[in-house]
Amino acid sequence: MKQKVHCYRPLGLLCLLFLPWVVQAMELKPITGEDSQPPLTQEGAPVLGTPSPKEAVEPIKPKVPASESATSPKLPEGGDKKAELNKFFGEMKPLLAEAQKVEAYLIGPELADASVPEESKLAGYPVLKEPVVLTESQVKVFQALLLDEKSYFWGPAQKCLLYPHAALRFLKGEAEIVVLLSTKCKLWSFAYQGKLKTKDYSPVGKTVGEFLTTLFPKEFPAETQ
Repeated sequence: MKQKVHCYRPLGLLCLLFLPWVVQAMELKPITGEDSQPPLTQEGAPVLGTPSPKEAVEPIKPKVPASESATSPKLPEGGDKKAELNKFFGEMKPLLAEAQKVEAYLIGPELADASVPEESKLAGYPVLKEPVVLTESQVKVFQALLLDEKSYFWGPAQKCLLYPHAALRFLKGEAEIVVLLSTKCKLWSFAYQGKLKTKDYSPVGKTVGEFLTTLFPKEFPAETQ
């Protein structure tokens, strides 16, 4: 495409002389290399197949700190387990925490038959030996184990039958709670008002075993715990 060059009459001769060079200098050439731009259609829109600036450059999204996320706050570690343990104990908790006397018994692992007198049974199991009365410090140690949610395993219940060999009897006035201890399966069951509720104490199994050794060293020797 060539542009028109106008020659005015006063300069007509000069125009004719220099016209070929002027036309050659004004001739348009296609631009190539790094400065080239995509061809434009009507109203300056890119031709079909050419990515738009919006598609070519994806905006950078700012990262939101975890503390500013919209998720609901989580409960403190163990908070929900403590509430669950309190629900499990119900009205047993004040009796366990404020017992006036605690006795430890050796019992048979199977329920006593009808021939065994009631005074020789504890929560339905036969008593094998005279009880040991716990000292004040021993009571506090065992209460701390019983009332701590970390002493309990909160996963799926294990398939193991209750087979107790020892029991602790908590007394307060006319009320009593018997805690049956099955050391093989690490289970303790709470017998209260004719009902039995069982939990897994495996997280503190070794500690409970050592505690029983202090009460009954012959029946629960330290090397077996």
